[in-house]
Amino acid sequence: MNHEYDKHVPGIFYLVESKTNPRDCAKFKRQLNPNDTIESAFIGASDEDCQAWLLKEQDGVDFIETDILTIADARSAIDSTLLVKVYVREPGAFGFYDGIVDERQRFPEKGYTWYDFRIDYKAAWILLSDLHFGPSSLVDPVYYGRKDECVDQNGVFSVARADELAYHSGPPVIGKTGE
Repeated sequence: MNHEYDKHVPGIFYLVESKTNPRDCAKFKRQLNPNDTIESAFIGASDEDCQAWLLKEQDGVDFIETDILTIADARSAIDSTLLVKVYVREPGAFGFYDGIVDERQRFPEKGYTWYDFRIDYKAAWILLSDLHFGPSSLVDPVYYGRKDECVDQNGVFSVARADELAYHSGPPVIGKTGE
């Protein structure tokens, strides 16, 4: 369930087993033992049910990642990917072109909207770090405006490619390929 990035860094995910929020992170599992089975009220739940639970339960606790939901689904067991769903409350920052603000486009474009990213599970902490702590003027135009450039033929979003575009290829340019 959790990829060990460093022996000093605990996993970043909690397994939600009940639809009742225990209000204490100690009640959530952070890892499974090799012979453990997953028991969760969310098995078979729709994305919409999971999203509604997150929006309701994240307030009032400091251990649930705000507006970011990570789902291990049937596909996860096959290809080691996770579905990350990001809820955006307000349209984002304006885009940039050659260091000049482009007021024609905001990233992300719409507020009160869920945006999906299917990613390799080992890249989850980078994606979370980018979206929460990265400079939105660099990260958001790539994650939301150039997403297609980062998705492979299997529909997996490459966090490494997004980081390359955001941090190493100059200002984001929408409508052009990363040059």
